[in-house]
Amino acid sequence: MTSLWVLWLVAAVPCEKTPPPGMVCVEAGDAVVGADDRTSAEKPRHSVYVETFYLDTQEVTVGEYARCERAGACPRLPRPSYYARFQRPELPAVPITWVMAHQYCVFAGKRLPSEAEWEKAARGPEGRTYPWGEEAPSCDKANYKGCPDNTTLPPGRFPPGPYGIHDLAGNGYEWVKDYWRPNHEGASARGPCDGASPCKGFTQRVLKGGSWYWPEEMLRGSWRRGERPSAQELAQAQAVVEDTDIFQIPVCKRAGKARVDCRDPMSYIKSNEALQYLWGDAIKNVGGGYVGLGADQGYSFIAHARSQWAWLFDYDPTVIRIHHVLRAVVKRAATREEFVAAFTDKRAGATRTSIEQEWASRPEDERSAIVSVFDTARRQLWAEYSREMRPARWTEGFGWLQTEDNYRYVRLLMQQGRITAVKGNMLTDKALPSIARAAKSLGVPIRVYYPSNAEEQWKQLPQQYRDNVRQLPFDERSVILRTLITKKFHKSGSYWHYLVHGGLHAQEHLALPGYGNVWSFMEDRQQVGTYLATVTASGTEGKPPSRQRYLDFLSYIGVPSGRKAPAQ
Repeated sequence: MTSLWVLWLVAAVPCEKTPPPGMVCVEAGDAVVGADDRTSAEKPRHSVYVETFYLDTQEVTVGEYARCERAGACPRLPRPSYYARFQRPELPAVPITWVMAHQYCVFAGKRLPSEAEWEKAARGPEGRTYPWGEEAPSCDKANYKGCPDNTTLPPGRFPPGPYGIHDLAGNGYEWVKDYWRPNHEGASARGPCDGASPCKGFTQRVLKGGSWYWPEEMLRGSWRRGERPSAQELAQAQAVVEDTDIFQIPVCKRAGKARVDCRDPMSYIKSNEALQYLWGDAIKNVGGGYVGLGADQGYSFIAHARSQWAWLFDYDPTVIRIHHVLRAVVKRAATREEFVAAFTDKRAGATRTSIEQEWASRPEDERSAIVSVFDTARRQLWAEYSREMRPARWTEGFGWLQTEDNYRYVRLLMQQGRITAVKGNMLTDKALPSIARAAKSLGVPIRVYYPSNAEEQWKQLPQQYRDNVRQLPFDERSVILRTLITKKFHKSGSYWHYLVHGGLHAQEHLALPGYGNVWSFMEDRQQVGTYLATVTASGTEGKPPSRQRYLDFLSYIGVPSGRKAPAQ
């Protein structure tokens, strides 16, 4: 990774006849940012006004960065043996963190560009797809994965972009000043907090432009990627306390039921809540943190919300071991098809090896238990994941295996260590309180909490559980996704009633003694839609769209104005 540096100038100043050495001027005007026909992180395409700025014509080299090192103004550039081929003075400075890039800018009397400035420099005023225009990438235009060199190259070898700037596609990723957001909705020209630190609720920065290591998809000007968490952030996220005594919880006599003193004897390795997509409008692109129980449905919520951090917990050790299996498979499967194929008879042996490699540091008995769960559930999981991957237009793209974009996002979080699976009992003072502490230490609000229908299993909400939920760092955008087994609130045939509960409303009312169980909240429910049969022109009864037909299974409770999904 590398960066380009920008000299800050006063608003609306025209370009000087002679720009600073090694820089070019980009005059004030609209910048076209984002794209509507690409990944969700790039949406929406929009225009923002940026002031006049100057940008370096080439990436900063190892030699240039070394001057900052010798002056004591920059951290030392990592030089491990496997990076030897990237360390020649004329090559771009890699690998560097955002902080290293920022400190170099301070040393040079410049600053990092905003994402909008970077896209204007890379795409020109017309918003072209690539710095060279609309033609597909080739190795004579940029340095990316698949080109013969297979390494970084001295800056300036490829044709410049619209303003005479080189390597805005490929060679080395470039840092920008903005904090990472899951998309461009509501974004300003300079991003959250104008890029200043600290910025409450934001910790990660943005990378642009692709690199020699990544494929051509990442070369377009609108492509964006969030930075990897630091070692400190990973330690904070993973500083959770597991309920290791979940094996001691007695099993209830009746399947499908759980009480305070016993757990459901069934292992729910797949969700039976068929209409979870109804929650989509309430959590779309809310970012922040995700906390929830259950199997792979959590990944669908994470993908739809574009959560930045996630903690998956369950008191069933089988479910947690399935998460361990999924981590091993997802990190090694570049596509949905490769992921599903890992559960087939043909690939089972290779997948067992992957699991052993992923969890090599775990005790042998635990590794064996994870492999055993894979062997026992493999064919059932293959059938489930194959079903989840089949196109389903009525879900409007909801589901981590419904689109490549969703799968890639979950995989990126897996690769970056942002998803943690925890053995956790909701009713103790261990797992959930420690997750709350981890999120607070990261400065990340929990935007989505998913207890499924666990809360309705108890006649009264235990005080420890009330305390646990009230400790989660919710804000005005936080919601609880809950289900109830009831047909009391709708006339259709659904087994479940789906609820969106405002997080702050829930925390406030959990402090009140009158709200003894989840049914107490239902008097405040807002029904989203009602099933109405439609009539065709011929007079015969027709079926309304699936979304309209099922909206009466959904209710909102205590959600701030403007957050409630519109009735259909």
